[in-house]
Amino acid sequence: MKISESKDNPGKLYFICAQRQCKFFSWWDPDSANLQGRFRRDSTDIGRDPTSTDEEVEMLHADLHNLKTYLNGRMQNLETSVSGIKMLTVLNMLCFGVTICVFLITLMQMYMNISHKSLVAISRK
Repeated sequence: MKISESKDNPGKLYFICAQRQCKFFSWWDPDSANLQGRFRRDSTDIGRDPTSTDEEVEMLHADLHNLKTYLNGRMQNLETSVSGIKMLTVLNMLCFGVTICVFLITLMQMYMNISHKSLVAISRK
């Protein structure tokens, strides 16, 4: 399994022949993948079941490897998204802090203007 770096399909997963002996190619479509049926055996049974063939065991290993690769790709995408969300959260908090500071400064200026006008009015009496 590989991750496409092409302009048309960036980040899309696809299968190719691991030994590159043939021209096998298939896009990974997690929505249509029958993972339930392909991974229904308990992992402790792999290779121990006398009816399992070497080809079946190899297919299960390949499927597990492909699934691991797919999940690693998804995890990297999620980690990138989480990093972006964290940065936006910090920027949001910073903007909120600046807004509160501006509000408090404005409030203090209003209070000082009212106090100044009161003092002027008292001194004129």
